[in-house]
Amino acid sequence: MSKFPGFHCLVRGIDGAEGPLTTRDNRIFMVSPGRGEVLRIHEDGRSEVFANTGGKPAGLQLHRNGEIWVADMAKGILKITPDGGVIPVVSRFDGEPIRGCNDLIFDSLGNLYFTAPAGSNGSPGGAVGEVFFHSAAGETIRLGAGFAFPNGIAVDQKDGLLVFAETSTHKLLAWDLRGPGQATRFRTWATLPHADEKAGGDGMDFDANGHLVATAYSRGTLEVYNGSGTHLKTIPLPFKRCSNVHFFNDGSGRLLITEHENHALWTHDYGVPGQPQFGWGL
Repeated sequence: MSKFPGFHCLVRGIDGAEGPLTTRDNRIFMVSPGRGEVLRIHEDGRSEVFANTGGKPAGLQLHRNGEIWVADMAKGILKITPDGGVIPVVSRFDGEPIRGCNDLIFDSLGNLYFTAPAGSNGSPGGAVGEVFFHSAAGETIRLGAGFAFPNGIAVDQKDGLLVFAETSTHKLLAWDLRGPGQATRFRTWATLPHADEKAGGDGMDFDANGHLVATAYSRGTLEVYNGSGTHLKTIPLPFKRCSNVHFFNDGSGRLLITEHENHALWTHDYGVPGQPQFGWGL
């Protein structure tokens, strides 16, 4: 019997494997940042280039109209049309380039939240990362700055809680949301276990029970929290450097997980469906 039941590797050898995503018809996508590629992955392990951003794509999310939106560390926020065309959305704020976009999430109304960590880290003076809001109407505001590598980001089903990983400090930080882009009560929401290890958080996604599933990068685990930030359980992984997670939208309770040890994309039978998302058309 496998030491890690419920895990299956779909594809290996994808340089910098990040940004797992499924569409409404269960097509699977991910990114190879160094090559600028958004890839379609087939369940038999085949991969094909769907689009090239010309930059460094890191995170993907699905829009309700079928477009795939991209957080690109070099190009900002982009959208990819169903035929593979790449369209810029936002790359500047207050007349200055945004510091590299890493991850993104839609709320239930199609408003976008995204992290911009480029140039930030845990060293003195390195807390220069930012978090932004981009409304469905096209307005961009900065929610906060001064973060040590803001990374994965998630919004709960009621659009009342925004959580993101501050990788360099091992913390999950949060705001309450009074409305779209109206962030209040900023706080440390949780701290990843074994913070003495290089196990900062990366990608995350909410399940249908309102529990947050977050990666602990070099620890090789998924950490699960309730809606108040209380740690519920640890899920060991068959690899160490896990980067991102994303639920299938078919109610199966399967997760997509990317990792940097084998440069691979895996599925995991998590057992609880994912939280309904804007791109699923629900």
